[in-house]
Amino acid sequence: MMQGVRFFLSLLLALGMPAAVLASHFIPMERAFLQIPDSSSKVVQKDFSEGKRKMHFLGGRTRMGSPALVAVRKGHFLEQDSALWQDIRPNDANRHITYSIEQLKDTDTGRFFYSVTPGLSHSDCLFETMLIGYDKEGKKVQEFINSKNFYAPHGVDIDSIMTHRGNLYLAKYDFGGFQDGTVYRLIWNPEKDWFGFEQVSPGETRS
Repeated sequence: MMQGVRFFLSLLLALGMPAAVLASHFIPMERAFLQIPDSSSKVVQKDFSEGKRKMHFLGGRTRMGSPALVAVRKGHFLEQDSALWQDIRPNDANRHITYSIEQLKDTDTGRFFYSVTPGLSHSDCLFETMLIGYDKEGKKVQEFINSKNFYAPHGVDIDSIMTHRGNLYLAKYDFGGFQDGTVYRLIWNPEKDWFGFEQVSPGETRS
């Protein structure tokens, strides 16, 4: 069996396949869009299945009118100062804040992660994106990655977490693909129980 695996890997390398194809771990599972209601008395909710457990996303408005999103797991709420708050107030009443949430699974560890990206309806405008998940040790929902903490060239926003050949990337994504600019590959480190990252060529996400 091992000889067959080694032959397969050798064949891929001989054919010039990039190393990324040998590490297909992160797979998209499900996506949801939560449009924040106009009224602070209304709440939208989306539940994701993590095996036999659930992750709940609750979206609504604060009394001050700001949209807010809270992730819940096993009854543990994010603290208010670390919740997924977005203080965005569209001037056009016909525009709404929408949160795009994608569930990702690491097939190596069986862990689930969620990329959360707020956007404005009828607009190409995006804001920072976050990668969150449930921290079993801390027993809370943890923010692992926030795009605003990463360097981006002038005029290029890093606003999307995407998968390609099983790898996880943080980059500018628009018009159906990654745009040229700074691209980071996100790497889960089981020993540190956290994500590491490295800057890579934009061409890696198109190979």
